[in-house]
Amino acid sequence: MMQDTPFQTLAISKSSDDSATVISRRATDGLPVSLYVVHQNSLKTKMEIRYADGHVQQQQAGKEPIALIAFHFFSWNIDLTLHGVNFRMKRKNPLGGHSFTYPGLNGQMEWKRSSLLGSGVKLVDGRGRTIAVYKKKLGGFLGGRESGFHIYDSVEDGSFMDVIVVTGLAAAEYRRQSDKEWEWLENLL
Repeated sequence: MMQDTPFQTLAISKSSDDSATVISRRATDGLPVSLYVVHQNSLKTKMEIRYADGHVQQQQAGKEPIALIAFHFFSWNIDLTLHGVNFRMKRKNPLGGHSFTYPGLNGQMEWKRSSLLGSGVKLVDGRGRTIAVYKKKLGGFLGGRESGFHIYDSVEDGSFMDVIVVTGLAAAEYRRQSDKEWEWLENLL
């Protein structure tokens, strides 16, 4: 079961020079505060995530990526490295979500479809509780254009927030690439 109001909303947008993707949180004054910067290679097979300048933990990480994500063309799995820890998001069947375990988290978590018709995915813990939701359009069907995360757990900046953002980006990008491949196949038929 999911509560109605998220604790936090993180918006995903292009950087001003269009060279990267930026993940921001709205501050109390309404202005965006950049948290993460995402770079993706031209083949869309790899992503690297860094803390944005000014992020609370950016001083510790420096300019090094905090996470690397690798997508595979003929596999349902996604390989990730977050804070030096290698792990894999696994998909058991073509219609299922991507599940994973990460040190320090209590049990297995899974990013799965948030609805049958929508383009979003939700992060669910082992008890079935919704932790976060990724939406292609945060404002809903008729609303805003930016995509992002609604986080329903009281998560502060830190490693759990990093896990949510990094695995959520991986699940959303996998879904985007998968949808694109299905469109290509449908056009052939």
